Amino acid sequence: MEHDYTASPTGLTLSQTDQQHLSDTRRWTKFLAIVGLVLSGFIILAGASFGLFSSAISGSYQGMGAVGLVAYLLLGLVYLIPCVYLLRFSSSLGTALREQDQNALTHALSNHKSFYKFISIFLIVTLVFYALALAGLLLFNPAQYWR
Repeated sequence: MEHDYTASPTGLTLSQTDQQHLSDTRRWTKFLAIVGLVLSGFIILAGASFGLFSSAISGSYQGMGAVGLVAYLLLGLVYLIPCVYLLRFSSSLGTALREQDQNALTHALSNHKSFYKFISIFLIVTLVFYALALAGLLLFNPAQYWR
């Protein structure tokens, strides 16, 4: 496999094959970002619908509308953030490859890093929440689980 490397003062170079791989990656991340943004919108709409329809219900479930509304809105917004990072990565990477622009590549890689940082922090928070929920269940109602 022959590589056609472009000159770089830092010693890091991108061959045409490397640039093609990045271009393919850009297309897929743009697809994932757009689908994620649409799904995030659906989650937010579901939360708004849940809040509106459950407020019409009388009885013991009446207060659940506000809880559901807030939960779905938060979930939709949390899901929106990594999608925005992916879309910014894809757009900046496209500019970098098309115009051979180092600043655009730096901006793209910064958004790529932010995407993974957000997902990692969210994963840690989720795992801690699950561990605390499991510990709470076992501590406050152990007889139910040991029958």
